[in-house]
Amino acid sequence: MRDEAYAERVALGEQLAREREKAIGYFEVQEAAVRQIAIVNIRQARLADLYHRRQEALTALQRRGESVPGLKLEQVAVVTVEQR
Repeated sequence: MRDEAYAERVALGEQLAREREKAIGYFEVQEAAVRQIAIVNIRQARLADLYHRRQEALTALQRRGESVPGLKLEQVAVVTVEQR
């Protein structure tokens, strides 16, 4: 029973890591697209929204990982948007 629980924790940890990498990739692609917007205030607003959604998605994944004993936090990123 203990081995099954451990295997389940490891599988969930691996799944969360894959989901995290997928989310990061998605937001990187979206950021590159938004940075192509020529109008500065629209670009800044969309980047701010994108950074907010990214942080929410990563926080949700982190919370899911915290609900599984034995998993540890690997990395936390804070992103700020400069207003010019």
